[in-house]
Amino acid sequence: MAEGGPTTNSVVAGHAVTTAPVGAAAQNSPLRQVQQVRVLQLNDGEHLNTTLFRLQKGWTLHFFLGPSLCARPVRIFVNHPPADRPFRRDEYYELKWQYYSQSRCDDSDRYAELQLKLAGSFQYFFSYDNSGNKKHGSGYFVVDPLLPLPNGDVLPLDSICIQTILSKCIGPFSQWEKCFRVSKETGYNMVHLTPIQLLGASNSSYCLSDQLRINPVFKEDGRTLTYDDVGEFIRRIHTDWGVLTVTDLVLNHTSYDSPWLLEHPECGYNLLNSPHLRPAYLFDRALSYFSEQVADGQWEGQGIPANITNDGHIRAMERVLLEQVLPELKLWEFYCADVDDLVQQFKEACEARSLAATPTHGTKPSHGQGRAKVVSTDTDNEVGDALPEAGGKKYQLTVVQDPAYRRLMSSVDLGRALTIFNVERTDAETEKERIQKCSEAFRKHLEKLNAEVARDLQHHLKAAVENCGKGVGYERLDAQGPKLGPVTREKPLITEYFRLLNSQSGSWQADEKLMNKKDARHILAHNGWVMGDDPLRNFAEAGSNVYLRRELLAWGDNVKLRYGKRPEDCPFLWKHMLEYTMATARIFHGVRIDNCHSTPINVAEFMLDAARQVNPDLYVVAELFTGKEDLDNVFVNRLGITSLVREAMSAFDSHEEGRLVYRYGGEPVGAFLKPATRPLTPAIAHAMFLDLTHDNPCAIQKRSVYDPLPSAALVAMASCAIGSTRGYDELVPHHIHVVEEGRCYPVWDDDSKKDDVRSVNNRSGIIAAKRALNQLHQQLGMAGFNQVYVDQVDENIVAVTRHCPNSHHSVILVARTAFKHPHNPQATGYIPPLCIPGVVEEIILEARLVQKSPDDFNQDGTFINGLNNYQLEMQEHIQLYGSAMIELSGGGEGSTCNSPVCVCPPQ
Repeated sequence: MAEGGPTTNSVVAGHAVTTAPVGAAAQNSPLRQVQQVRVLQLNDGEHLNTTLFRLQKGWTLHFFLGPSLCARPVRIFVNHPPADRPFRRDEYYELKWQYYSQSRCDDSDRYAELQLKLAGSFQYFFSYDNSGNKKHGSGYFVVDPLLPLPNGDVLPLDSICIQTILSKCIGPFSQWEKCFRVSKETGYNMVHLTPIQLLGASNSSYCLSDQLRINPVFKEDGRTLTYDDVGEFIRRIHTDWGVLTVTDLVLNHTSYDSPWLLEHPECGYNLLNSPHLRPAYLFDRALSYFSEQVADGQWEGQGIPANITNDGHIRAMERVLLEQVLPELKLWEFYCADVDDLVQQFKEACEARSLAATPTHGTKPSHGQGRAKVVSTDTDNEVGDALPEAGGKKYQLTVVQDPAYRRLMSSVDLGRALTIFNVERTDAETEKERIQKCSEAFRKHLEKLNAEVARDLQHHLKAAVENCGKGVGYERLDAQGPKLGPVTREKPLITEYFRLLNSQSGSWQADEKLMNKKDARHILAHNGWVMGDDPLRNFAEAGSNVYLRRELLAWGDNVKLRYGKRPEDCPFLWKHMLEYTMATARIFHGVRIDNCHSTPINVAEFMLDAARQVNPDLYVVAELFTGKEDLDNVFVNRLGITSLVREAMSAFDSHEEGRLVYRYGGEPVGAFLKPATRPLTPAIAHAMFLDLTHDNPCAIQKRSVYDPLPSAALVAMASCAIGSTRGYDELVPHHIHVVEEGRCYPVWDDDSKKDDVRSVNNRSGIIAAKRALNQLHQQLGMAGFNQVYVDQVDENIVAVTRHCPNSHHSVILVARTAFKHPHNPQATGYIPPLCIPGVVEEIILEARLVQKSPDDFNQDGTFINGLNNYQLEMQEHIQLYGSAMIELSGGGEGSTCNSPVCVCPPQ
């Protein structure tokens, strides 16, 4: 590598892919930095709760006053504790002011200093005018953890290469090392292991039956695996291989067959502690029986066969639900008042007042007593509409929802009703006639109120039926859906929203009787996902109509957990999940918060605070889909999330994939060098950018078999944490499903044959290229290549530059993507020339995938096998003249403008 000369470049080509070296730049590693100081200006009234400030342990944070605060006696408080105190989220410490100039006459240069000794989420606020409890400004700052390596160094977050492994597919404990070795040999330095606890009846990797028991599938020779065994294994692979391990925390649901759930049904949303769900439950049961009837062919005469094959069948289903099924349920009764009963109560109250006192015409009684002065002469008009304003507001009468959601048990304010309707009437000759006419007016108004309530409910039910239709359309007609086929009891028409733990019934009428008995506590709501919902709102709480409107994409194998606002609200659940969290944090280097957007933020906050007590440098990664950066920042700030999962598979073309590479990390090439002391500026959440997550569809099926290699190379060039999922590198041509998959992963064997499904090695899939890319990614992060430039060369080709501002070395990737299967994979086609200023020192890697035989994939019944009819052609650390993909045009290797050409299949 040239020292002190012109800019030195390296090239990576790929679908080829191509890149170059980083050796000398390692001396400029960001880990060898001077003391870093960040300065945050405080401004009056500025609350930055949705702004993310990222810092690192060992840095210093200075607070200083902006112009709006310079003349005020400001006091600043933080909950980052002194070195000798433990962290308590609600315990704040006042910082002392210091002065740069030490002047007695001028304090405009005062600042408060905080040494950052702990990782996690911290909050600051300030006040003035001796109002210590009033916050005149506030915000959060997040301190990243330090990830230790066996040699005493620290793994930079931007050098993380993580691979997801489904724990249930590893096999017995004796196979763990061989299975994990696949990750190690492929160049990953971190493994994400899905939950190792006992799984529920569905065998989903994310549906735990007992959070405190290890999955028995790992036991061998009758010996049950313990947390101590797992902890020892995690420590050993970290010490021997330098591989860190994270696992999931699943806090928002549990399997419906969790043994503790029968004894503690208060831990879920049941019909006793959440009676607002009763109408939705009854509708759900009716839908369940309707599905069984469709499966039996009972509705075929009305256009709904068991095999739903077109939109006409769905429209017929919607019509039947609206016109026949729903009317029979009379769900409006759960929201309406009993008119006859309330009118009778009104009559009796009027008669009692008539007996107690005979008011003089024209007197004005107090609220709820006697009769109003207002006189009605038209029995067809609503008396309430003719009333004057009282106390600045017109008298109003509304239906008061019965909190227990019983039929026709809603009510109205009878005192207010008497004030409004118990009036003098010129059209009545006797007191009895007056009371009768007042009661009739009251009845009309009640009927009007009930009609309004029923009309609002009908809007919800129409939306529910439409959502049912959309769900059926996706599951049975959509080309991108699962295509479930005919309706059966195993594959119902509509997913159920509720689980009956210990009761069975045969009709919705019988189910309604169950919910009026003690069995109601064992009828629990499933968890799921709500598209476009506010993640800070709990969709299962009262006030939400998600279950009634059928807006939930329900997971039928689990129930949603009901924590409440504090441990006292559900003591068993908080204690149980706290024990689970702390046991996990003691063993693993980090945790992944599963379904973070649906986990109550107060619960996640509490659990992570406890986890950091036993593992201060806990690495926290989260699956978070809010759709808004400011909402992301709320979660990152409050939970101290280190990295957010981001998906390369969300890109719909190469341009979007290149944009994501640029978006998720790094500074622009050519950015100024920054001083060690500088302003603290807002940041975006650190990304963990995965070429494939375990939830994504298979890249080979969604794009083409030629795309995993170039897309993996693009991801590897991102200046952030990167990762993948087991099976991607082995070219497994289908989705490895977290629920349905029951086979085992192949283990590592250097000597295995290519067609041996029991093992893999460097000759399998794109493992060799992935190893080189992972090693390159780690070196770039270690050596300070933190500047990024992305060039969209043409429709399919993306060039990415990683630049080190200290050494001015660059590594350049040229990747030709294949979002669609190439017309002629072996042809070259035209590739525009790429101008590279400087000297191309070497080609670090060039690789492409070549089909060696026709497609003949046979899915093995025991092991998760990949394609073996494709071969990786790859060269590493070669000169330009030895390249099969790059050719030089122009003035030669020493010229300042070289034009490498990536030779690879066209699109």
